[in-house]
Amino acid sequence: MKNIIPLIAVSAAISIDRVTTISPDISKTGQLSIFGDFLGFSPFTYLQQSSQPSGAQIFQSDGTSIPLFSNHSELDVNGLIYSSCLHDNVSYVGGDFQSPYPYIFAINLTDGSTFPLSQIEGPVYSLLCTSDSLYAGGNFDFNQTHGAAVYDFSSLMWSSLPFGGFSAGSEVNALAQRQNGNIIFGGNFTSLGNQYYLGNTSESMDNYSTTQYIALASGNASASGPSSSDPFDPSAPLCGLFESAEASTWRLADNSLGSWQIYLPRTINPYKVQLRNTPAPNSGTSQFRFVSFPTGGIMNLSYVDTDGIVSYCDAFCALQPGADQFQEFSFVNIIGMTGFKIEILGMYGDYAGLSGIALVDNYTAVYAINSYNSINPCDGEGGLGVSKSSTTGSGWSIAEDLGYLTNTINSAPLSDYSVTFYPNISVPGNYSVYLHTPGCIGDNTCSSRGVVDVFINASQDVTQSHSIYQTNNYEKYDTVYNGFIDSSSNFSPSIRLTPRENSALPFTFVADKITVILESAIFNTSEKLEVNAVLEYDPSNFTSVNSTPIGIGNDTLTSIGDVLGSEAEVQAIETLSDGSVLVGGKFDNCDISQVLISIAKDNSVSAFGSNNWEGSIYSLYNSQSGQLFIGGDMIINQKPAFFTSLNISNNALIETSTPNGPVILISQFSLKNYTGESHSVILVAGDFDELLDSNSSINYSVPGSGLYFESSDNWYQEIAGNSFPLLLGDIQNALTVNEESEQYVLLGSGISSESFKSISLALTDGNSVFEPNKLITFASEESAVRTVLYPDTGNDSFVIVGGNFRMNSSKTSQFENIMLIIDDSVIGISDGMDSASTVLALAAYNDTLFAGGRITGSSNSNELGNFVSLDLATGEYTQYQPAPLTCSSQVCQVNDIVVYSERSLLFVAGSFEKAGQLSCSGICSYETGPQRWQGVAGGVEGNVTSLLLNGERLYFSGEFQLDGKTGYLAYYDLRNNSIQSFDESELTYGLPGKVNGFLSPSGDIESSVIVWGQESRDNNKFFISVWNNNQWGSIDGLAEDSQIFEVLLLPVSESVSSAAYLASDEVLLAVGNIIISESDDEEVSAAYFDGDSWQPFIFTSKKNSEGEAEPGIIYGISS
Repeated sequence: MKNIIPLIAVSAAISIDRVTTISPDISKTGQLSIFGDFLGFSPFTYLQQSSQPSGAQIFQSDGTSIPLFSNHSELDVNGLIYSSCLHDNVSYVGGDFQSPYPYIFAINLTDGSTFPLSQIEGPVYSLLCTSDSLYAGGNFDFNQTHGAAVYDFSSLMWSSLPFGGFSAGSEVNALAQRQNGNIIFGGNFTSLGNQYYLGNTSESMDNYSTTQYIALASGNASASGPSSSDPFDPSAPLCGLFESAEASTWRLADNSLGSWQIYLPRTINPYKVQLRNTPAPNSGTSQFRFVSFPTGGIMNLSYVDTDGIVSYCDAFCALQPGADQFQEFSFVNIIGMTGFKIEILGMYGDYAGLSGIALVDNYTAVYAINSYNSINPCDGEGGLGVSKSSTTGSGWSIAEDLGYLTNTINSAPLSDYSVTFYPNISVPGNYSVYLHTPGCIGDNTCSSRGVVDVFINASQDVTQSHSIYQTNNYEKYDTVYNGFIDSSSNFSPSIRLTPRENSALPFTFVADKITVILESAIFNTSEKLEVNAVLEYDPSNFTSVNSTPIGIGNDTLTSIGDVLGSEAEVQAIETLSDGSVLVGGKFDNCDISQVLISIAKDNSVSAFGSNNWEGSIYSLYNSQSGQLFIGGDMIINQKPAFFTSLNISNNALIETSTPNGPVILISQFSLKNYTGESHSVILVAGDFDELLDSNSSINYSVPGSGLYFESSDNWYQEIAGNSFPLLLGDIQNALTVNEESEQYVLLGSGISSESFKSISLALTDGNSVFEPNKLITFASEESAVRTVLYPDTGNDSFVIVGGNFRMNSSKTSQFENIMLIIDDSVIGISDGMDSASTVLALAAYNDTLFAGGRITGSSNSNELGNFVSLDLATGEYTQYQPAPLTCSSQVCQVNDIVVYSERSLLFVAGSFEKAGQLSCSGICSYETGPQRWQGVAGGVEGNVTSLLLNGERLYFSGEFQLDGKTGYLAYYDLRNNSIQSFDESELTYGLPGKVNGFLSPSGDIESSVIVWGQESRDNNKFFISVWNNNQWGSIDGLAEDSQIFEVLLLPVSESVSSAAYLASDEVLLAVGNIIISESDDEEVSAAYFDGDSWQPFIFTSKKNSEGEAEPGIIYGISS
C-alpha cells in the first residue's frame, strides 16, 4: 500500500465566474419547500457550475464547486491517484492509471487544460514540488534508471538523478524537503542505481570508478569552419582523457565560429557527454549545442550548475571557461546515434575550441573488432579504462557494411578459432553479461551457421560455460552470465567464444559485441554506507565532475538505515518546524519503534509515540493546531487502529474516531457553516467503507473517504443536519490552491459538492429561499419526498411531508412515508402503511389529513388501498378508512387530491378502476361527512394526472378516453354533473400526448394554459406547450430526454419576463431532471424560463450504489 502526499499550499487562486440569477419574491411566495430525491442542493451561482460529478473539482469552503476539467466525463482518472503537488498554479498528479495520460500528468488550474508528462513508465507513488523542480518517486523506469526522476520547471524536461535512482524493483513511497533544502526519499530500497556513491567519504571511493567511456578512436573526426593552422588536428580532443589540455587542443581561427563532428562505424547509445574548454586563460568556447547523427536532432541536455541545481539546455548550452576539468552533461533522452556534432555558437577572447571530448555510457560494451574499443587515438590501443578483444585463427574479416567479425571455416580443428572479450571492470560487483549475435539473413550465411561455446572467467574462482546458437535470422542477444565479477589488479575477466567441436563444415563463425551491466557493487563492508528505506539527497555532493564525488555521505539522514532493520519500508515522511523529521512505515526489525521514528536536526534517532505500536503507518499530517494525525493499519494498545493522532508537544496519544479499514491519505481543508464560520476538516481516504462515530454506536457507510472535524472529534456525518455543505464521492487527494480564499482542488472519482446538505427536503422560513431553517434527519439517505402540504390551520410553521422515507422519532422507534412538522416538533403517523408505499398527494380538510399514492397496508382491521385518512393533529389513522382504490391490470395509484369545501368533497385523481365495490375510474369524489365514495358522471377511462378546481369546473389532465377519442385535457362541470371535452377546434386536440400537469398563468384556462407531458409517439420525449391567443405554441430549449415533474409560476423580485402569457415579474420554473440544450446539455434539478431562454436555477446531488455522486431530482417546490 502506497502513501499519498497531502496538501501543499500555493498563493495563486482559480478564477470562478459568478453569475447573476433571479431572486424569488419571498413576500409573495412566503415560506418554500424544495423536495425530491437528493442529499444536497445548490443555487446556480457560478458560470462553470455543473451537476455532473468528476474526478477533479475546484472546491471552496462555502460548498461551491465546479469541475476542474472542461470535459470531465472524458478526463476522469481511470485508476488510483497516489500523489499530487502544486507549482505556479499547475497541479501535478501521479498514480497508477492510464487515462487521461499514463502514470503522471499536469493540470493547468487557470484554464482546466491537462497535458502529459511522458517518459515515466510505471506507477508514481510520490511527488514533491520545490521552487524549481518536480521530484517523482515510485516503481517506474526512466532513462535506464529506476524509482526516481526529476522534472525541471524551466526547461520542461525530465532527467535522472545523479546517483542513478535505485536498484530494480525498489519503490519510493514518500518524498519531503528538509529545511536545509535536501530531498528525502523514503520507500522500500536497499541500493542505488549507481553504487559508486555509496562510500562514506571521498577517500573510501578513490580506488573505484564506474565511468565507462565510449571508444571513439575508430571514428572519422573532422571540423567545419575557418580553422587555425596550429593546432588544427580534429582528432586531438579525443586525447583529452589521457593528455594535457595543451597537447589535445583543437581550435578555430581567430574570431570565427564552426563545428566539430565525428562519424562512427557503429551505433552507440551515450548516457553523458564530457567537454573540456581550451587551456588559454582568456580565449575559448562559451556556447555550444550537441547534434546527433543520422537524425540531425538537437539533443536536450541536463547538468548540475555551480549552485548544485539540476539545470537544462538544448539549442544553446553554456560551457564554463578553463581546462582544469571536464564538464559533464547528461542526455535527457537516450537514443542511438552513429555520430555527432558539436556546434560552437559563442566564444570569448580571441578564439574558440575544445581540448577534450568524451562520451560516457552506463554499461560496458566490448567489440569483437578491437579497433572499435580504442578510446585514445593518440597512442592507439591502451589508455584509461579500456576494454579490448582478441582473436585466434586466420581468415577473419569484417562483414561488409555490417560492422562485425566473420570467418567461414573450412577445415578442422574448430578449436583453433576463437574470439575473446576483455571488459573493463573497475568495480567489483554483481554483473549481467549479454552476448550480441548478428542475424544470418543479413550476410546470407544461415546454411553454414552453428553453435558456439561461451566460456566466462568472472574471477579466479568462478568459471562458467554455455552453448549459444548462432542460427538466428535477425540480431539477438543472450544472457550468458549473471553474478560476481572481480576487478582486482591481478585478474582480468574474460568471455571467450569458440565454435562447437565436430560441427559441420563449412562453419560461419560471427562475433559482434558483449555488453556488461553493473547490477550491484560490492565494496569493502567497512567502507560502504548502508542505504535502507531512507535516502537524503544533497545536490551539492554532485557538482564535481572530473574529481572524485563525495558520495551520499554518512552525515545525512541516510545513515539511519542501519537503525531501521531489515525489510524496512518507509511510507510517510513529515518535516517539522524545528528541523526534525518524522518517518512512518513498517519497521518490524527495528529496536526503537516498529512504525514511527523521529530524526532530530542532528540526525539523532528516537521513537515517536509509544514504542510498542505495531503494524504499518501509511500517512502523516501535522495540522496547524499541533496535532499529528496518523493513518495506517496499526495495532495500538492491543487494539486495531486505522486513524489516530498525537500531540506534537508532549507526544501524548489522542483518542480519535476511526474508519473500519486502513487510512492511506490524510490532508486538510476548511468548511464554512451557514453563519460563515470556518472549521478545520481533516480528509482521510483509504481502504474502508464505514466510519465509526465518536460514541462507537453508529457506522456510517462511505466510499473510501471521510471528513473529520478536528475541533469536535466528529465525522462529517455526525454534524447536525444541514449546517454544513454537502460533499460526495471518493476523494483520493486534496490540494490547497489558496489559503486566504479557502480554495482547494479535490481529486478522486465521482466527486460533487452542494452548498446545502439536506436529505430530500429543505424548508425555509420565508426570509430566504436558500437558507433552510428546519432540521430534518431521515433515518436513511435513500429517502424521497414526493409532496409537501402547508395546511390552512393558522400556523405557518405547520408542514406535512409525504413520500417514501423512514424517520427517527422520540414518540415511536421509527415511522415512514408521512410526517407532520409543527414548529420544531416532528410527528410521525401510526403504524399501518407498508414500507414500500409512496405518498404522492396530500390534502387537509377540517381536522383530517388525506393521503394518496401507491399505498398498501392495514389499520384497525381496515385495508389501506392507495387513499387513506389520518387525524391532522396526531397522525393517527382514523377509525374508518376510505374503501381502497383498486384496478385489475394497471399500476394503481393516486396522483392528485383537491378539496371542494362548498360541498365537503374531495376529488381524487389517478390510475384506478374501483373505489371499494363502486366502479369509478380516473376520477372519484369522496364525501367527507358520510365517508363514502361517489362516481363522477360518465367516468374517465385512463390515467388522470392532475386536477385544478376553478369555480364550478374541475379541470383535469392525463391520457384518457372520452367519447371514444383520446383526450389529454378536459373538465368536469359540477353544475350539471357532466364531463366535457373541448371542441375539436380548441386546445385539447393540439396536444402531442399525455399531459402530466398544467397551470393557468391568467387563471382562465380556456384563454391561457401551460401543459407538460410526453409525446404519444415517444414516451421518452417530453414537451411543454402553451395555449395563448387561441393557438398552441411550444416552449423549446430543453433536451428531449429531460424529465419534468412539475412546472410552476415563480414570482421574482425584478422584471425579467418577455413572454406575453407571463407577468413581467414572474418566470416559469420547471423541476425534475432537466437538461438545458443551450448549456452544453447541462443537467439541473430546477430551471426557469424568462420568455426567451431556459437558465439553470438549482443543482442537486445524491449517491449512487458505489457511493459516488450523481445528479439528484427535485419533484416539486411548494409554498
